[in-house]
Amino acid sequence: MPKYVPCRKCGKKVEGKPILPKGYYYDFLTMGDSKYLGVKECQCHKDWVALYNLEKNYIKNGFDASYFDKEFHPENYNPPLTRIQSFLESDNEKVLGCLIYLYGSSNEKNVLAAHIGKSLIKKDKSCLRISMDTLAKLLQRSMKEEEEEARYEVERLRSCDFLIIDNAFLPRQASWGGYMLSFFTERMSQGKGLLFVSITAPSKIGAITQHGMEMQNFIEHNIFKRDTFFEVNPIEED
Repeated sequence: MPKYVPCRKCGKKVEGKPILPKGYYYDFLTMGDSKYLGVKECQCHKDWVALYNLEKNYIKNGFDASYFDKEFHPENYNPPLTRIQSFLESDNEKVLGCLIYLYGSSNEKNVLAAHIGKSLIKKDKSCLRISMDTLAKLLQRSMKEEEEEARYEVERLRSCDFLIIDNAFLPRQASWGGYMLSFFTERMSQGKGLLFVSITAPSKIGAITQHGMEMQNFIEHNIFKRDTFFEVNPIEED
């Protein structure tokens, strides 16, 4: 998070008045028909506080802090990812309730997923990130009677507006079990969006593990219905 640097308007001294903290300044305020010298918060400080709170929520929701300042430019990919930009600019609940699949070998798909999460959090949407392996273990724990904390966390993941599943469908991962497919299906039936970040193409999911074909059918049905499969290929700089 960048350090707050006041603009020229902030902290100007006024004779006979105490020095204000950074981000505030003296100005004439109106009350009825009279004016008086009061204190205002500078817009530069308001903007910095908003950015600080955004980053705090971003990290709290499971995102990597190192991606926070990364920017997304649709034209820097082949093909251009203009439909992702349209998704981010939409307030349509049906659009936000879709299933998105980001596929590719480069780290850019993770950067893009983080940018999507940041954009949704900025719009006051509850967006969480979790790795698929961690989710599988959490779902298994939540089935035990004594694991109240795990059940609470699963409910948080089940009810958030948008859930990003990182490192999805890796060949080395253990069997997901039908419980994970049920979890995803329930979210989609409630109009709550999902995003998978994976090095595995959707057509290869079925061969990975038990229940893999059922999972593949679920993924392919949803991404083909909305055309939300994106192969993330950044354009190499010369």
